[in-house]
Amino acid sequence: PRSAMAADKPKIFKTREEVAKVRAEQDERHRRQQQEGCEILVRNAKASSPMVRHLLNAIKERGCHMPAGFLRCEPCAEVGQGPAAVAGGFVYEKGKEAVVICSETATPELTRRTLVHELIHAYDLCRTHMQPGNLYHHACTEVRAANLSTDCKFSKELKRGVIGLAGHQRECVRRRAVQSIKPAAQRAGKDAEIIVDSVFERCYRDTAPFPGVP
Repeated sequence: PRSAMAADKPKIFKTREEVAKVRAEQDERHRRQQQEGCEILVRNAKASSPMVRHLLNAIKERGCHMPAGFLRCEPCAEVGQGPAAVAGGFVYEKGKEAVVICSETATPELTRRTLVHELIHAYDLCRTHMQPGNLYHHACTEVRAANLSTDCKFSKELKRGVIGLAGHQRECVRRRAVQSIKPAAQRAGKDAEIIVDSVFERCYRDTAPFPGVP
């Protein structure tokens, strides 16, 4: 015979709507945790990274306005940039310029490196008449960002499974610049490699605002 306790134990049934509501609440809680964690990482990088501080100061010294929310975290999956595909980006829209860190993938090292990479784009937009829709301008700033952000340090390449010694920095910078502009080049019916190669030497040598490759 069943015990009185077992007999009296209520059964819990949830409708699909209730289950969906619980899941939505869990997802929102997780999203907020990611957002808050990302914002802490951005603040820490601003405080502790000499490269991040140097770039922000260089932009200010050139008199370029950085609007409220210039450095911000966003859930990139919500804007169609799958979280595994990208760590951040730069918004070129005039008056709404922003460095965006993807909150889903943020880690201390990735946040610092992504901030440096995207701030180089911000610096280039500040110091030149760069037109974001111009593939040659786009290629140049991608060459500079890959070269100066430590994206192509030997240790980073090893983690990607790329093993090379002589000339690995140049090869990595070229490869990453080509990857970065390839979608835009394909939409325009252009060859990304030809575009990158046409600007590579000049842009690779340009290390401003650093005295050399960090």
